[in-house]
Amino acid sequence: MPVAERLGTPVSTIVRRELRARLTGVLEAMATPLLPFFVARDPGIEDLGASGAAGGIEWIEVAGDPDRLDAWLGGARLAVRVVEGAPAVRAEAISGRIFR
Repeated sequence: MPVAERLGTPVSTIVRRELRARLTGVLEAMATPLLPFFVARDPGIEDLGASGAAGGIEWIEVAGDPDRLDAWLGGARLAVRVVEGAPAVRAEAISGRIFR
């Protein structure tokens, strides 16, 4: 998992029925809510949310250090708004509904 190599984080594998995926950055995300964790499905595993019919996260607002988040994401561009304050998830829009 390239992101785990870049960050130097351990990789865990989860299995549920025929779905298998690898996670990294979970401990760091739990310790610093500004940071997301990463999920990678194994090749050939269908993305059940790809059609968009189930809705999903439209954007998320977090508080914390934007430079730390940018470094953690390694250049990935996500629908994330960063505001000042202690690291935390502040709000998100899921399927058109805003939660704070």
